[in-house]
Amino acid sequence: MRHWNLTALLSGRRLSHVTMRTILGIIGFSNSGKTSLAVELARRFSERGERVAYVKHTHHAVGSLGDGGDTRRVLDAGASVVIVADEEEAIRWQRGGAREGPDPYDDPAALVDSIDADRILVEGWKDLRLWPVLLVERAGQETMRPINGVSAVVSDGGESLDVPRFAPADLDAIVRFVDKLGGS
Repeated sequence: MRHWNLTALLSGRRLSHVTMRTILGIIGFSNSGKTSLAVELARRFSERGERVAYVKHTHHAVGSLGDGGDTRRVLDAGASVVIVADEEEAIRWQRGGAREGPDPYDDPAALVDSIDADRILVEGWKDLRLWPVLLVERAGQETMRPINGVSAVVSDGGESLDVPRFAPADLDAIVRFVDKLGGS
């Protein structure tokens, strides 16, 4: 039996399953694979007809950022909107290339809540636990553990953990886990 998302039906999009809005945090140190994971998740979810947004917290001033690099990678993977936010301002890129901002914001949660998407992937804000969080690590690199409030770890290490652990290449299992977080 095929299920349809009412919003998708009204907008002409077809989904093979019911989606609920899911916000997922992705945290880890630099070069751990956070953005690569976000790109692959954006690709998988958008291929299923879901509207994906990507929010990246940066310590660089967003006013000087272009739409290349990570922003372009996630847009090319299928994200309908990408937002890059520093501590005070955010820039929004739409899939068609339109750029808005920088605009001030006060609260990361309000910024994320303002996004109309089925899946919202939030990279950064390591200390926030307002939504489920995946911790991304690489063997041989510094670890953020122990860390409270993490739903799962994506790591190429083989250690046992108190939360689910996924290999970075096991995207099918990661997608199933994220689906369960969102009630799909």
